[in-house]
Formats: sequence, C-alpha cells, structure tokens
Amino acid sequence: MAESEDTKVKSIHSDTGVYVNFVNKTQRRVDLFWIDFQGRLVRYKQGLKPDKKHAIYTYETHPWIARDARTGSSLLINKDFIYYPKADPDVQVQQIVITLPVFRLIDRCVDLLRFYGIRHQADSLSIPVILIKDLKKNPHPPCREYKGQ
Repeated sequence: MAESEDTKVKSIHSDTGVYVNFVNKTQRRVDLFWIDFQGRLVRYKQGLKPDKKHAIYTYETHPWIARDARTGSSLLINKDFIYYPKADPDVQVQQIVITLPVFRLIDRCVDLLRFYGIRHQADSLSIPVILIKDLKKNPHPPCREYKGQ
C-alpha cells in the first residue's frame, strides 16, 4: 500500500526554533539526517565520532534520524528512531542522545556482516537466504548533503 502524503514523515513548517546538541553515546560513527519538506533525507553530519556532539539549530516538526555511518543501521535519538524537536523555554540548548537500539538477532547478523564488508560476497556464503537478501540491500539511504547557508 502506498504511503499517503498525510502519513509520510517530513518537515511541516519552520515556525518554532529549537537549538539542539546531538550527543553520540554509541561506539560507532553516526550519520545524522534531517527529513526535509518532501520527505527526502539531507545528511547534516557525516561520521559523528563516539562521545562527540554536533550542535544544530532546527525547528519543531522537523524530523531527524541517525544511522551507523559504516553499516547504515538505524540508531535511536532520545529513545526513538525518529526524533521530533520540542521547544522548551527553560532550556537554551537541549542535549539529544544518540544510542543503540536492541537489535533483533537477524538485524545484528546483517549489521556484523556489513561491518566486516562482506555485503558483496553474500551469494558465496553458507548462510540463510533471508540474510543474503537483507545483506544485498543498500543500507545507506539516498540523500543529499547539507551545504550550509
């Protein structure tokens, strides 16, 4: 079933600004993406190192996602896969934490195989067909790079 325009994840408007500091609490490098007004990904930060921060001025209704820079696996932002900023008049800069989810076993297997660069050898491995199919999928979403203003 096709996704309707009403349910598609995308930015809505730029009315209420929010200053956030994304903090990478994983041991992986993280790519940080904003989902634009058409629902397309825009990479704002590539390869955010573990325990490092990246400050961004964004808006309520502007969704964000984080991915493992090497494997493309989805990561959590403030305990959710999609982060929607919320203005808080009592907090000047919000600390937003990026963490690992609890992976299903099959997802963890694919993640490890991608980490070790085995994706292009999938057909020659003695592993279940479902792993081969998942491994062949491109884990890195198409996106455009943020160019600054």
